[in-house]
Amino acid sequence: MRHSSPRTSNLQALLIALRTFRLLTHVQRIKGTTDETVERWELRDANEHVVYRESYPVAFENGMFESTVGISANSFTTKQGGGILIHGMELPSAPDRGGLITTAPRK
Repeated sequence: MRHSSPRTSNLQALLIALRTFRLLTHVQRIKGTTDETVERWELRDANEHVVYRESYPVAFENGMFESTVGISANSFTTKQGGGILIHGMELPSAPDRGGLITTAPRK
């Protein structure tokens, strides 16, 4: 039986209108494999205040994750302002179900 290894965190910096935000993802990995899943993520402002957060259940089946979640983000700028596009995917996914998309608009 495999066990998950200690949780790790990944940090991604995003710049919008000269303001820095950080996407912090908390990831669980299964020791001895390449399997990993995001258990939660937070979008933080330059002062480390949490602007938005999401969490996902983590379940095991036969020594593997029952499902996995991957999260990434991109900043964008338009004439009307800018924001952060947070996108993710859960595998296995249900038929006709797209990935998750969250926006954090800023002017």
